[in-house]
Amino acid sequence: MSVERPEELVSRPEGLTHEIEDGVAVIPLAGSAHLAVSLERVGKGRTAKYFVELALVEGDKVVSRMEIPAGKLDLYIYPKYDMFRTALRKRLPVIGKKRLKLGELFSYLDVEVVPRLIELYREKVRRKREERRRRLEEYREQHWDELRPIYEDPVSRILEVVDFHHIGDDKAKRQAIPVIASRFLPQEWRLHMVLQGPSSVGKNNLVRAFLKVTPKKWWKVVTRLTRTALDYLPDNIDRQILYIQEYEGVRSSSYSVRITLSEGYISILYVKRNEKTGELETVEKRLVGVPVFITTTTAITIDEDMENRTFYATPDTSEQQTRRILEHLASLVSSPEYIKRGKEIEAKAKLLRFFFRDLRPVKVYIPRDYAEELMKALPTDSVRVRRDFKKLLAAVMAMAALHQHTREKVEIGGEEYVVAAREDVDYVKRWMLGDISLQARGFKEVDLKALRCMEKLGLGMDSEKPATASDKALQACVGSSARHLRRVLNHLVDLGILAKDEKGRPHKYLIIPEAYAEVREILSQTGDAGVGQGSDTAQGNIGQTSDKLHVRSMSDHGGTGTETGVETSDTQCCEMRERIFSEEKAAGQEQEVSPRDAYLALLETYGETCRPLPELIEALASTLHLSREQASGLIKTLVENGVVEERLTGEGVPSICLA
Repeated sequence: MSVERPEELVSRPEGLTHEIEDGVAVIPLAGSAHLAVSLERVGKGRTAKYFVELALVEGDKVVSRMEIPAGKLDLYIYPKYDMFRTALRKRLPVIGKKRLKLGELFSYLDVEVVPRLIELYREKVRRKREERRRRLEEYREQHWDELRPIYEDPVSRILEVVDFHHIGDDKAKRQAIPVIASRFLPQEWRLHMVLQGPSSVGKNNLVRAFLKVTPKKWWKVVTRLTRTALDYLPDNIDRQILYIQEYEGVRSSSYSVRITLSEGYISILYVKRNEKTGELETVEKRLVGVPVFITTTTAITIDEDMENRTFYATPDTSEQQTRRILEHLASLVSSPEYIKRGKEIEAKAKLLRFFFRDLRPVKVYIPRDYAEELMKALPTDSVRVRRDFKKLLAAVMAMAALHQHTREKVEIGGEEYVVAAREDVDYVKRWMLGDISLQARGFKEVDLKALRCMEKLGLGMDSEKPATASDKALQACVGSSARHLRRVLNHLVDLGILAKDEKGRPHKYLIIPEAYAEVREILSQTGDAGVGQGSDTAQGNIGQTSDKLHVRSMSDHGGTGTETGVETSDTQCCEMRERIFSEEKAAGQEQEVSPRDAYLALLETYGETCRPLPELIEALASTLHLSREQASGLIKTLVENGVVEERLTGEGVPSICLA
């Protein structure tokens, strides 16, 4: 903010002087009294305002204080400043033979003192920025050997730290990464996320894990917003991560939130009394900026307008995940190795926070063939796709922004753009495309899981065996309480897939054959080969199709589900692979996941291709719910026995060839 000087500058009263030290101006007055003038800046960017604090000091005692907006010092005549004026008037000095007037003193402040204080304040801010930049550069040089792996592969390093604070939920974590990274994109490309799941599933704990690896000043963590709270935030909220811990806490202010997310500002007109004239007048208050919005909810659906602007992520509710969490919590307090690792993780989290501070806002260019590839993956018979396609593009751009130090750059129209790479598109297709495709149709992942479980258990097929929210087997399969399951089933009723009989208690739910047949067709288009399997691992494979994966639909005679099969090839049936698989079976090994299971899972996902080893480890851990150590051990077994081949790329990164 600039402070305008009066058009007619008063002459400087002879004998009136000031000294400035450490940002405070001192003006000598009569006797031992002096006036201390300091400056405070409120707000950031274009909304920032400067306020002047005047402290009347006599000896070592502060007699009176007042605070007044810079550039409006003529308001000192207002009644609320009476006490200060009275105290100040008694201590005004005599210059020559004439006592100094209050108006002359405040004009001197307005012309000579306050502009100089603002100039010094800005210089101080500039020096702090330069000092911060210098410290960052020194830190980068000192810790470059530790930082290099983060710059080359930030996703794996982020997950390593986040995994320690929140075990499992690999898919939801990977979906959160581009959401957070979207803060570096232009306003219109920011992503927003809703973590949806039953109570106690760990939604807020997952978000808190990302707080560990990102700068704290990025976040505004709020438990509840009142109806107009967002309208009157004093600061610019652009690029902040607005984290509302429960969506119920934002319902009353959802209109303001969604307008902010869409338009980039809120404009509020309200009535205020003019300080100079005393008349009432209409003034405008503007809150500028688009935050990254994150919230959690136990509801299956939220307001439609908010849902269109957000991306849904669903934590894992399986029994295996519960077991992993219990083991993790026990290890935190009972394992010396775990406790020691906690110290190492904190050191790595500090490096990650530096990495994020070192990222800069960028513009991203997506090559046309990549954009068309994503466009063809979405259905076009839903109006909602217009927004959902933008989410896919934003996710690709966010991944490119996260890798901005290693991505190609081009100049377009005199501006630098980061070029999205094939890896960014593949990441989004693997982890986000399936869920966004479902959202475009109005589905959630939990809807599919409920339908899958109903098929597996033979529920809802006819009136003899209807599905109910109180069915313990169905609750266990879906991984939710009766209350949450009831919400899911009611949502499927709203979608027209289930019919609900409310005559008795508990309410009974039946599948509508015609509607469900249409749903199965939609799901086949989105690539969800897992429907009907009743398998937790199928959740992470929505949107991932393989030419070798075949699905058999439930028969008209009431079969319990679908089956998947993998075509065999000469390569798959080679002697070495058959030997290890047959030996494993003959030895009667009773591992939860065998090398054969691991090989088939990778083959279903990738086909006969060569992929980087870290990617295969992550995929195997996610698909089969393993730790990274277990997944790495299984791949090592496959390599040692010649089932797969390990190669080194030109960059020195090991790859595994499944062919």
